[in-house]
Order: sequence, then structure tokens, then C-alpha cells
Amino acid sequence: MKKSILFLIAITLVVLGSVNFTYAAANSNDTTVTLSAIGAFTKIEARGNVQVMVATGDKNAVTVDNNYYAESELVQVESGVLRITSYSAEKLVVYVTAKDLRSIAAYDNAIVKTDGKIALISLDVTLFPMLLHALAPK
Repeated sequence: MKKSILFLIAITLVVLGSVNFTYAAANSNDTTVTLSAIGAFTKIEARGNVQVMVATGDKNAVTVDNNYYAESELVQVESGVLRITSYSAEKLVVYVTAKDLRSIAAYDNAIVKTDGKIALISLDVTLFPMLLHALAPK
């Protein structure tokens, strides 16, 4: 019995020691979170109360300007699309560095700005206003 308890404790310590619990590196002031496990993307979709600052660079990187994990925002990459969503009262500011950006789509109150000069061969920008369906004739 004593050997089996010690064996279970040893296995638990090995398993817990090999697990990585976070994908973000927070700065010392806990107001900026860098999402290090971000994948490759060529399109950005911003929805809701979001401000996206876009720059070109050697690799893709995303930095969120508040405590991302304590809020109800969503930043994810799926099928080459970086989706940034926030419907909270406070504006979510996200800094995006893109290696090969080809398209940006902004929905609702989303704002997309460039941070300095961007160098792109071709960029499609699509804007979807929040009240577009309310203005359409019935």
C-alpha cells in the first residue's frame, strides 16, 4: 500500500512538472499580454468594441493591451483568419504584426489603424457597419 501511494505521488509530480499551463507572457505591469501561441494568418476580422493597430514584420505577433484572460474577449486564429472580438464596454486595443497580410474585415464598431508604415503588395479592406440591416428598405 505504501509503495503504491508513493508511486502515485511520483507520477503526479512528473505529470504536473511536464505540463505548460499558459501560452502568454505578461509584462510586469499586467496590462499587456503577448499571445505567443498565435498561428499563421493572412486575414484579420475585427468585431465589436475593438481597436486593431496593424504593422508589417518578419513574423506574426499579437499583443493585447489589457488583462486578456480576465476579460470576455476572443483572439484566435482559425483557417488563416485572425479573429478579434470584444463586446465589453471598454475598448480592446490589439497590436498585430503580420508577415503576409492580404485582407482586413471590420464589423460593428471595430477600428483598424496602421502603426507607422505598412508594406503590402495587395490588401482588401471590407467594412460592415453595425446598423446596415436597419437602414435597408423592408
